[in-house]
Amino acid sequence: MPGRDCVNSIPQARAGKLRAIAVTSARRSKLLPDIPEVVETLPGYSVEPWFGLVAPAGTPQPIISKVFKDAVQILSDKDLVAKFAATGTELTPSDSPAEFKEMLDKEVDRWERFAAKRQKP
Repeated sequence: MPGRDCVNSIPQARAGKLRAIAVTSARRSKLLPDIPEVVETLPGYSVEPWFGLVAPAGTPQPIISKVFKDAVQILSDKDLVAKFAATGTELTPSDSPAEFKEMLDKEVDRWERFAAKRQKP
């Protein structure tokens, strides 16, 4: 079951139609705090869905900062957080545009290496 985006899984688990045994995120889900992470059994394992806003290269920093600030404000709205939580999704904005870029770069590198290992000669 995905760690922070359990749109289909959490309602099924709550209804007793699915038994949650682990989340794939690097930390426990606030929505399923009693369910362990896969990383507790498989060190280093973490697969988390994410969504983000990106801008074209060369976008002026003041624009990036404004969009980031506005997005964080929107994603912090208690009603919005509750609506997403009802679907099994935790809203966890990055601390900064630089942090998001670092995460994105790591994800691209990770999945490029994964794909390269899986290519047949």
